[in-house]
Amino acid sequence: MNSLPRSPSIDALSGTSQAAKQASRHRWYVVKEGFSPALVETAIEYEGCERGDIVLDPFAGSGTVPVVAGLKGIESMSFENNPFLAFAARVKCSNPRAKELREGMIIVDSGITASMDSPLRAYSTFCRTGDVRGLFNEDVLLGVAGGMNASSAMMPPVRDAARLALLSAAMECCNATRDGKALRYRDSLLNANYTRDDLKEAFRRNMDRIISDVGNKITEIPRIRRADVRREFHRLSRPFKLCVTSPPYLNSFDYSDVYRPELFLGGFVKDNSQLRKIRLDAVRSHLQASWRKPRTHDFGDHFELSWRSLLSHSDNLWDRRIPMMIQAYFEDMSRVFRNLRSRADQGAAVWLVVSTSAYAGVEVPVDLILADVATRAGWKLRDIHVIRHMRSSGQHWRNHGTKGAKDEAKPPLRESLIILDNPSKV
Repeated sequence: MNSLPRSPSIDALSGTSQAAKQASRHRWYVVKEGFSPALVETAIEYEGCERGDIVLDPFAGSGTVPVVAGLKGIESMSFENNPFLAFAARVKCSNPRAKELREGMIIVDSGITASMDSPLRAYSTFCRTGDVRGLFNEDVLLGVAGGMNASSAMMPPVRDAARLALLSAAMECCNATRDGKALRYRDSLLNANYTRDDLKEAFRRNMDRIISDVGNKITEIPRIRRADVRREFHRLSRPFKLCVTSPPYLNSFDYSDVYRPELFLGGFVKDNSQLRKIRLDAVRSHLQASWRKPRTHDFGDHFELSWRSLLSHSDNLWDRRIPMMIQAYFEDMSRVFRNLRSRADQGAAVWLVVSTSAYAGVEVPVDLILADVATRAGWKLRDIHVIRHMRSSGQHWRNHGTKGAKDEAKPPLRESLIILDNPSKV
């Protein structure tokens, strides 16, 4: 694997979302799985994008790519299947006025104080009752409902900015934390006994952050569609110059479940049947839904080697459907690459951030397989650049010879940047 030619900004490829926690607009809502805004800036600069070009992100998450493009005055188009994340991305790319945001903060603050009943109080695990754990204490849950109701009288984009600040505040007062593929209760959070006062404090802090950032205006409002990119790519009106994206990792994480609290609190879904629909409209990278079975497995030698090895270790897999999930994932990504190819400008490039995976001790070299899949779809591989190595989790080596071994004895996974060129690029 070659490295990119060294440039002053190439260190931005360190890739994680940590930088977004302090970056203007990006910090309005930070997704742990996102990549660094600096990586997007590097890609735009490196590929020579300018006004008149389109930057594309088919897996937008909470909007890192459209925010960067919008701040630079470059047109962008993004797709995101999760309605809450698509909402967060749109809010980050809006230009509410500071004066109206301050007025809206007072209105929502009063709504939190007044509170109101929530249908989620008796639904699933949303409300903590007695000794029974729940995601939110009743006082917080009713405060969120009151704040959301108060915001209904406001006009967008102020209403939406206030709601994003409120949902972010709710998660700061949650009794569980995001830990890998799930929400996990923490005794320290349960013992904190969060109240409406804690919710109001977090909400005000989030609104102050938004107010301080709105002077940094989005000069090119992006188009962000809530859609399954595998089926609705025809919505892209004209060819793109650069695609920067990070598809779901092949790690069996159900991202719709990870963001389940925001989906319900924000009214993006009403029940589990609607949540299931979101799962079914996503790339097949986990096992929390009854997917249609994949039909093809012609994805190159790297895939064939790891897939057959997984089949031979089927007795050690924590779920015997894992080989089928892996096959389905690359089938979906093959379709994505074909869609990209059909709408690529003559000089287009794709920057794709992915991670390898492992099951029962068998490594799945996702970066190498996706490079093979992309070339079969008509793309030319320019480079694969290793961004960082990551510690493996228990699911990767469960029921394998390294079980019980120290973490440093387990081979790490790697996060990589794949760069592809349109073969017709001149």
